[in-house]
Formats: sequence, C-alpha cells, structure tokens
Amino acid sequence: MQDYHWVLTLKLNVLPTLVTSSNTSSQGRTIPGLYIHIPFCRQRCNYCGLTSTDNRTDEIEGYVPALIREIRSRCKGHTFKTVFIGGGTPSLLSPSMIKSIMEAIFDVAHLEPGFEASIEVNPESVTPLLVESLVKAGFNRISVGAQSLIEDECAALGRLHTPKDVDRTFKLFRDVGLTNLSLDLIAAWPGHSLKTWKVSLERAMSIDPVHISLYLYHREEDTVFNTLLSEGELVDLKEDEQVDIYNYTLKFMEANFYDQYEISNFAKAGYACIHNLNYWYDYEYIGVGAGAASFLKGERFTNTGDPFLYCRAVQKNESLVDYSECLDMEAHWREAVVLRLRMTEFFSLLSINPLPDTKVVADVRAKLLHCAKAGLVNVRSNDEFCLSKKGLLLANEVMSRVV
Repeated sequence: MQDYHWVLTLKLNVLPTLVTSSNTSSQGRTIPGLYIHIPFCRQRCNYCGLTSTDNRTDEIEGYVPALIREIRSRCKGHTFKTVFIGGGTPSLLSPSMIKSIMEAIFDVAHLEPGFEASIEVNPESVTPLLVESLVKAGFNRISVGAQSLIEDECAALGRLHTPKDVDRTFKLFRDVGLTNLSLDLIAAWPGHSLKTWKVSLERAMSIDPVHISLYLYHREEDTVFNTLLSEGELVDLKEDEQVDIYNYTLKFMEANFYDQYEISNFAKAGYACIHNLNYWYDYEYIGVGAGAASFLKGERFTNTGDPFLYCRAVQKNESLVDYSECLDMEAHWREAVVLRLRMTEFFSLLSINPLPDTKVVADVRAKLLHCAKAGLVNVRSNDEFCLSKKGLLLANEVMSRVV
C-alpha cells in the first residue's frame, strides 16, 4: 500500500514500510507483511501527493545498496507471509537491482509456503527483460498502475504511458504464465466524467485483471491539480457527480463478478490482495526504505523520507526513525476497529483483541448503532457491523466518530 480512496482517508500512519527502533526487538518472529519502498518516479503525476521523488532517478544506484543493508539488518531471522515492493515506481529499478533486493530477503529471512510477492509497475517502464526477471526473482503478483485507459486522460493525469502500453504489459506477463495481475484506476478527478469512466471500466474488462483498485480522487497540496484548482483553471466535480460515479462503479463491478472486499478494492474469487488484508486486519508489518513505516508490538515507526538523508543514516549506522508512536490499548483497539470498517464483511467488536475497558467497547458500539440509524452502518445481532453502501461513500464520517 499506498492511497487515494473513495473517501478522504484518515491520517492513521498505517501506510506500508519500516524503521529502526532501539526498544523494539522482534528478531526471529513471524511478521505477516514486509513492504519495501522505492520513492522514485520519472515525474510526479498531476494528482499525486504521496511521498515520491521525481527528477532524482540518478540517486537510485546509491539507494538500492542502502535498502539492501536495511533489509539484512531488520529482516534477519523473520518469517513473512507477504512481500510488497511499492512506490514511487519500482519498475524504474534495473532487473539486477530487483534481483539483489529479493536475494537479500531470501538470504536473511524466510517466506511461508504459498507466499504472496507483489510489485507495482508502470506500463511505460515494463520490458520483456523486466518481466522475465520479476518472475525469476519470485514475484507472483503484479500491480499495474494505469489510472485511466483513455489516452488523453493519461496525459491530463500526468501519466507517461498510453492505453496500448497497458495492454502490452498485461500480455507480456501472461505470456510468461503470470496471471495474478491487478489494475489501478482513479476516478472523479477535475475534468473527469461518468461518460469517460464507463469507457475505462469497459476497457478494463477487456484486459480482464483478477484484481482492480478503483480510487476516488482526493485533492492534495503540492500537486499540479491543486495549483490549477486554486487558479480556477480546473474545477472539482460536484458531490452528486462523485456519487453517480461511485454508485455506477459498485453496480458495474458486481455485474462483472468482482467482489468489493475493501472500500477501494475489488477482486475475483480468491484474488484479494493478502498483503493489503494484513493492514486492514491490523497485523504487524515491517517496512524498509525512505519514508517507510512499520507496526511492531503496538509501536509505529516512520523512516526519514528523503532518500539522501536515508542513505546517509544507513551508511553511518544512525537511527532511521523520523517519527515513532506507542499506542495504548484503547487507542490501538479503536484504530483496529476503524481499519476493520474498511472491509465490507461483518465483524464483531469483541473479536478485536486485546479488548479495552468495557466502557470503551460500549461507547464504540453505541456510536456505530447511532450511525446505523442514519443508514451508514449495517448491523447484525446488535454486535456485528459493517459499512452500508451509503457508509462506504461516507466512511470518514463513521470512522471519525469511532476514533
């Protein structure tokens, strides 16, 4: 992970990645997820406010050895269920760099039988050599960042590929026998429309990915779109236009046999992203790389975000931690409830452990029941909850009450 959602996402510091903590020793344990962050892009997309470094690709060559050194230090002896390389644009790395990263993981850590290993790729940077090297390195799941399947929209979003590049990317991976392929699309950005969104969705069906992440645009500072919106050169979609896009999407995906298992994620049977499920089920994870975050033994850590400072800290064997937070039982439990609400399945408050004081549980239950009266939450047996279709669109309203 990491994060444009159908709703404005809460700042919960749960983005994938890692850091070093002097008071968190967890060598030799099973930790569900390992995330590796590649913060570089050829150019930042016009909508993107995520941590990425464009026009600094010359730093990649020095970044990868630092990354490998952190992997060898932080992952030694651990067992992981999933590995996810995200960014940024991981497919900017050379095949030999990616091979070295995976070899370091296999050298110092263990992966459970049937592990899931994912990597994000941008279509314009995918070559036959890269595809072959990814499969040989052990990747069995690919996330393709398309964002749109209409050529002029790709340009408007600041993407460097065309829809033909997306088709070519899927064909290259399928030709080598890799079928667990995911597609990323973004909707409701300034200038977007339901009419063109329908075209992208139909073209997505012709590509036939087994997993689709469909994100709703959220305005971020320090982006091209934000500047153009502020200057009046672009106009945000109206709320009813966003609702129409959202509702159409739910019906379309269901009609095409994709199960919505999380606010922004849809999958065919058996193809939900296991790595992302780790986050929503509040499992532990280690992240490696600049700007990465980890969650271990109730503590959250974030690495320094600038790749130059990150590499310098690794070389000098200094602390990589830029931010850390230790959650008390109540805060952790409330956060776990919020994360579980992102899923579309019913869950019981009593199933999330460790349970805090009964007054806290009663308080959250009362708030969720109040949301149910407003049609935002579905209730079963007065203890099991999940967001309603209306609640999925207004999830932040529900989540903010719980926190």
